Amino acid sequence: MTGHAMDYPPVSGGAYGEPEAGPVIVVGYDGSPNARAALAYAARRAGPSGLVIVVYAHAPGPSWFGAPSYQPPRSGDPEIAHSVVRTAEVELPPRIPHETMTRSGSPPTVLQEIATERDADEIVVGAHGSDPERRGLGNVTRALLEDADRPVVVMTTRAASRS
Repeated sequence: MTGHAMDYPPVSGGAYGEPEAGPVIVVGYDGSPNARAALAYAARRAGPSGLVIVVYAHAPGPSWFGAPSYQPPRSGDPEIAHSVVRTAEVELPPRIPHETMTRSGSPPTVLQEIATERDADEIVVGAHGSDPERRGLGNVTRALLEDADRPVVVMTTRAASRS
């Protein structure tokens, strides 16, 4: 009697013995201390078998959260966007699979769209962006917590100081 490879249980992980894939994690990244802590957390969570998708969303449209946007136009500069995601790539530990994306639009909407497109397991963001002294949750984080269809992990200033 002969056996076929398909007659035996897999050696590891998947149906055919391939390693199981780790989580897919979308990270909102703007270079702030909280965003750097979010990136470090995502890298630890994903590990070498997962995928970290670093997203810099910029230049919201004329209406942002139902109100006019007064964000300075320089935030939509493609060179700034690419510089921010290049910084994130340097901060990621070696051997962590990752992709970087820049996209124009409202950050919470962009993060949710990418998470849906890539079937992400979770979205990770800082509690708020550029002002490290600010307390509480920023607008992007609040919007994600209210509207996201998947888990949202929020990195606080205290967590950022430990990373």
